[in-house]
Amino acid sequence: MPQPTAATTIHQACLSVQDNGATLIVPGMAELSLVCADLQRRGIPTLDINEIYATFATRGPGNPRALPFKLGILGGVGPAATVDFMGKVVANTPAGCDQDHIKMVVEQNPQISDRTANLLRGERVRSTTSSASKAEV
Repeated sequence: MPQPTAATTIHQACLSVQDNGATLIVPGMAELSLVCADLQRRGIPTLDINEIYATFATRGPGNPRALPFKLGILGGVGPAATVDFMGKVVANTPAGCDQDHIKMVVEQNPQISDRTANLLRGERVRSTTSSASKAEV
């Protein structure tokens, strides 16, 4: 005797819960969306939760505010480059007011090992760990 398919087993389970008074099937696992259309064709009132999630994600609230985050910047290998980078972040942030901008934590330390000396003469490069730990907040 052949084993019933997963869709048949799920259909039988839905019929069973309907017999116990359920009027709508709300799947608790996204995988059931794979058989949702089949269940609906068989007359089982079933919500397709993947479709609901996708609809919400694409038509959700008008202009949802992005969750706030903090940008950590370790600068100093050219102080003007750090300032220029920060200016680009500000210029490219879609902010309606000052409070909508991205929070930035900057460790600006130009007293670092010389990159050129390291490349040409193999001089030791000091670690940026101390700068990074200062920027931790």
